[in-house]
Amino acid sequence: MIVVYDVTEKESFENVRRWMAEIDNNCDTQQNPVNRVLVGNKCDMEDIQVTEQEAGEYASAINVKHFRCSAKENLSVDKMFDEITRMALNAKRRQDQSRQPQPNRGMQLGQGGPQGGKKKSNCC
Repeated sequence: MIVVYDVTEKESFENVRRWMAEIDNNCDTQQNPVNRVLVGNKCDMEDIQVTEQEAGEYASAINVKHFRCSAKENLSVDKMFDEITRMALNAKRRQDQSRQPQPNRGMQLGQGGPQGGKKKSNCC
């Protein structure tokens, strides 16, 4: 999920906490972690009200990646989408691995068995 706030509006950033809580409350994040990124948009503007440090500290506290982007100027947009793609691919790999049957780690050949590990004396 991409949670976007406007760096020129403090209230927009303050709403991020509510949106992140909504994700936690409405998604089964225990069984299936939801990939999230926090994006501060309009970083090309001059009247910035949310500092990169403030947003970065919040993102670190909730363990999500943070990006400062400008959709208008196409600043860091590719970087953000590259990260989202990487996260989705890693989640898919983990999901595929968890679905694969696990090898039987019980008795191994040559380690005993019904004859207690003894070879028959008259083999074919």
